[in-house]
Amino acid sequence: MLLREVAPPSIAVVQGLATAAGCQLACSCDLVLAADTAAFQLPGAANGGFCHTPAVAVAQRTSASAVAEMAFLAEKIPAERAERLGLVNRVIPRAKLYSEARKVAEKIAKADPAQIQRGKQVLYQQMLKPTLAEKYACAEPAMLEMFSTPASQETDGEEVPTLRFARRLDARPF
Repeated sequence: MLLREVAPPSIAVVQGLATAAGCQLACSCDLVLAADTAAFQLPGAANGGFCHTPAVAVAQRTSASAVAEMAFLAEKIPAERAERLGLVNRVIPRAKLYSEARKVAEKIAKADPAQIQRGKQVLYQQMLKPTLAEKYACAEPAMLEMFSTPASQETDGEEVPTLRFARRLDARPF
């Protein structure tokens, strides 16, 4: 749960088998990068038990039917299938896994830390809302707040500052 609450985005880098608590930890991160040789498993049912708490994190990243399959059948899910199920953001050849993970981390590090922190917070808050209207009601104040910062009003060589552009889009009927 702490991984959702910490300010910087968390990145799991999975090179082998993420099983039970390892699968839980990876699925608790904001981004999951996996080697093409990686796999994910909730093995409890294969040993006469059940992966109750690991299934919570897995269920946050994938569908009910996918987590049920993983929990009841206890089979290893290869990285490519895990990506299709939403457990993994990117599958990367194992030899390039750590260099790609570093590139992802460096890209995130280039962004304004305050905006990334606020964005992460709002992203997860709006995901909990039941309706589309409530999701937008949660996200819109943060977006408008962001556009009111001095950095967002820089022109970057354009004639129209970002803030005025955002207001024009906001005023346009859809």
